[in-house]
Amino acid sequence: MLNKSRSYVTGGAAAVALLGVVMGATVASAQTKLNMATPYNCQEFISKLASVVAEDVKAATNGEVDITVHCAGSLFKNPEIVGAARTGQIDMGTQLMSNLGPENRLFEVDNMPFLTSSYEESWKLWQATRPRLEELMQERGLRILYAVPWGPQNFFFNGKLENLDDVKGKKQRAYNASTSRLAALMNTVPVTVQASDMAQAFQTGIINGTSTSSNTGVASNMHEFVTDMYMTNAWNPKQMAFIREAVFQEMTPEQQEALIFAGRKAEAIGWAQSIAIAQNAPRILTERGMKVHKATDDLMGGLKKIGDTMLDEWLAKADDGAKTAIGSFKTAVAR
Repeated sequence: MLNKSRSYVTGGAAAVALLGVVMGATVASAQTKLNMATPYNCQEFISKLASVVAEDVKAATNGEVDITVHCAGSLFKNPEIVGAARTGQIDMGTQLMSNLGPENRLFEVDNMPFLTSSYEESWKLWQATRPRLEELMQERGLRILYAVPWGPQNFFFNGKLENLDDVKGKKQRAYNASTSRLAALMNTVPVTVQASDMAQAFQTGIINGTSTSSNTGVASNMHEFVTDMYMTNAWNPKQMAFIREAVFQEMTPEQQEALIFAGRKAEAIGWAQSIAIAQNAPRILTERGMKVHKATDDLMGGLKKIGDTMLDEWLAKADDGAKTAIGSFKTAVAR
């Protein structure tokens, strides 16, 4: 009788152990569904890049990690995405890096007019600042996956912009602290408008002009509501993609590797795409009927003075980590 009881106990324990193995295997292979928010329309190359990452990760993990990309600010607007990720409302996102400038000055460094003058210098700036930026994001519970530049920033205005006097008092779109400061130094009136609302803002007279890339000019069909673009190549801001660290840590090592690889691939592709689009965009805008102008020396001189002022102000308020990163960049470009 005792032996029979032991057999039941032994058999029950084995069944429980087997059930544990089966359940463990089920959990390990269960599909992980993640939501990724991006604020720009689905035709922007930045949005398309996020979708490529989602497709690559899904394929590499045999469907175990399924990322849904929500574009056009359908979940959260541009300035809100990092906050939503930090509070667990979304798992992943892309954010214009400079929007985090109020939290730490280093986030807005690529919005300093004429700090970089080429894609090569923009890349060196990213390499010099990335280690510290990754630390800052980790402090916020987030992991940077990749960062891609939008393309050199130009000025879109309805009408003449041969010098800064031509736009004095006009309403200029601003979308973060640095572009608000830029507008103030240009003697224009900064008006906060996000990219998804830009067409309506122009059409209703809320704004008269904006700084943005020619890439965005094409993707947003800006020829439909703006008459002129002035080529200044003033700065080259980056969009960064990230995941909540807690979500990343819940992944298996193989899934983590797939996501990291997809991020590295996206960064390489994104930089190449940005360069190609920036080269072709002015021609496309011209073909669509927009007047594309090379900036006058007078305009460039005024903007470069503003750039010097903004950089001096930035350095005066930056912490030691940010200053060290800029020092590394200046060494890399031999300044």
